[in-house]
Amino acid sequence: MTNAPLVAILAWAVVGALPGARAQQPVTSTAEQAGAPRRLDGYTVSNSFEMGYRFAQPDGDLDLYRASVNYGNGMRLFNGRLRVHSVDGKGRFIDELAVRSSGAVSDPYQSHNFRVAKNGLYRYDGQVRFMRYHNRLASLWLGEHGLRTDRALHSHDVVLRPESKFRVLIGFERNRRTGPGFGSGGVEQPFDGFEEGRFLRYRSELRQANNQYRGGIEARILGLAVSVRQAINRYEEHDEASDASGWPTLANNVYPVETMRLSTPVRRSTPVTTLSVRTDSERVVGFVLQYVYAGGQRNAMLTEELAVRAAGALAADRRETAVIGDVNQRLNSGQMMIVATPTPRWTITNTTAFHNTRMDGRSSIVEIGFDRQEVLNFEHLGVRRLSNASEANFRPTRHVSVYGAYRASSRQVSSSEVTRFPWAEFSEELTSIDNSIRSGSTGVRLLPGHGVRASFDFEIGRADRPLTPLSERRFRNESARVRWKSGSFTASGNFRNRINDNPTSLLAYSGKSRSRGVQASWADSASGFVLDVGYNLISLDISTGILNLFAAGDSLSERGQAVYASRIHNVNVALRAAPHKRVTVDAGYALTKDAGVGGFSPMGATTSRFARDGATVVSSLPMSYRSPRARVAIAIRKSLSWNLGWQHYGYSERFAGDQSYRAHVGYSSFTFAF
Repeated sequence: MTNAPLVAILAWAVVGALPGARAQQPVTSTAEQAGAPRRLDGYTVSNSFEMGYRFAQPDGDLDLYRASVNYGNGMRLFNGRLRVHSVDGKGRFIDELAVRSSGAVSDPYQSHNFRVAKNGLYRYDGQVRFMRYHNRLASLWLGEHGLRTDRALHSHDVVLRPESKFRVLIGFERNRRTGPGFGSGGVEQPFDGFEEGRFLRYRSELRQANNQYRGGIEARILGLAVSVRQAINRYEEHDEASDASGWPTLANNVYPVETMRLSTPVRRSTPVTTLSVRTDSERVVGFVLQYVYAGGQRNAMLTEELAVRAAGALAADRRETAVIGDVNQRLNSGQMMIVATPTPRWTITNTTAFHNTRMDGRSSIVEIGFDRQEVLNFEHLGVRRLSNASEANFRPTRHVSVYGAYRASSRQVSSSEVTRFPWAEFSEELTSIDNSIRSGSTGVRLLPGHGVRASFDFEIGRADRPLTPLSERRFRNESARVRWKSGSFTASGNFRNRINDNPTSLLAYSGKSRSRGVQASWADSASGFVLDVGYNLISLDISTGILNLFAAGDSLSERGQAVYASRIHNVNVALRAAPHKRVTVDAGYALTKDAGVGGFSPMGATTSRFARDGATVVSSLPMSYRSPRARVAIAIRKSLSWNLGWQHYGYSERFAGDQSYRAHVGYSSFTFAF
């Protein structure tokens, strides 16, 4: 006998997943209004959806607006939700069906979640997301780089016998990106007809996809939870590029060429094995073991053909470049964590981990020009890391707990490569660089009074040979947080400070970041009034050396200093009220502002991105973002409400000239619940 109501419910779920029926998150979200559950042939069903019209009126830098907000005009199915549960948990085909969607076919962001389950037999969870990405910013290369891509992400997982001690897992995931783009690039060593300081301009077509097939088992035996999983990642990339020097451009150094073709096919297959064992219940001594192995092969090829005719030349000069890669990669990583609770007041944890990556093969760069040939072969890259961390927590009273931790890690990076010219060969034998880090930390957690919580943490560490100027060498971290709750009122404050100094013989790096903030909220359950306010200040000061090896010569006299400073103020206010039993009002305001380096540089450069004093360069990114919003929801009937929302976006920055946009985005919609 056909279960007609269930078939109708499943049909609704399928239609909701079609491109034309995808729902879109409103600019200012409307509170969910679930329909009253209804009985339907042994199932409890609730359903709601919101449909209406969205308008957007952007002004200013439209490329910048599309890269960050990107909302447009048109009819939308804003939100949709369906829930179906069997009354007695013994449905004929399913016991649970849930569909939740936000997104529309003409909007840039979409998300859809599905769950179908039959008690004791299976559970399916699926997620589908779509994103449209636009990026062409004038602050980067005079707008000479741009993308307009569509990304689709699918994730599907099935668990067989989910409530049993032995479960089977099957899954699939796909990540695909396609779309046109354009860019520019220089030639590292200009040749013949190609002049130094000129750039190529090309248009591209992206086609990238990664598929993951996975499966595994989970079992509980002898007080242990055991998991074995196997996955295979298959990645393919087929990007094509061609000459676009004839397109309109703001740059004056784009070089016209006779021929330009670029192809970058890439194929990679990587199987991943994951094993884990842990204790399944609380014990005096528990442990967690995990091991991951990933080993695969990557085949890649880049071919470029470039023909340039010099002024007055009879024939074009040609250059052909090929990058051929056939590399085997092996990754081994694992960790063992032991947790001991000898008494209710003490908890001791020790974690040992290792990571080992090896890439071996023949990855070659071959460049053939009019009168030269250059070959660069990469042969080996290895990264090994060992770490150990021990932590002890002690709780002498119910109101006080303290902890101390010590962490140590060592890393080794090794590589070898060879460069060949027709007249010479330069090879780098297997070399390695070692680096170790030691750090200690301590902290305290307090409950000093009724409704009050406080925590204080401190860490200090040292590294012997940092691998890069930005790596940690002499670092220190402090943080504090206090929270107080009394009835409907909650207030909190936080502070965090991080300092890292990495002086070297040639360059000296110093980074300091500090954040502090306060938040408060008040909620009255009787009236439905809610108020949230918050303020955060993030300070960032970075100083590093500048060394021009080509201009310095033997004296190294061209060394300078680069300084970056940032003071970001962030304010958030949100209000929710119900002045009438049928009316709900939401309002808010967000402000993010960085005034630049006015309080940091003695030169007072508050309105420009750069300032220079001899060999010292001071830079910043002055910017401002403001966004007020409001929404009103009026309940017309128990299952029907009318919503009206508005949000303003105002952004400006002074990094590469003045860039700004303003936009009024709003919507009017009806919410149906049944």
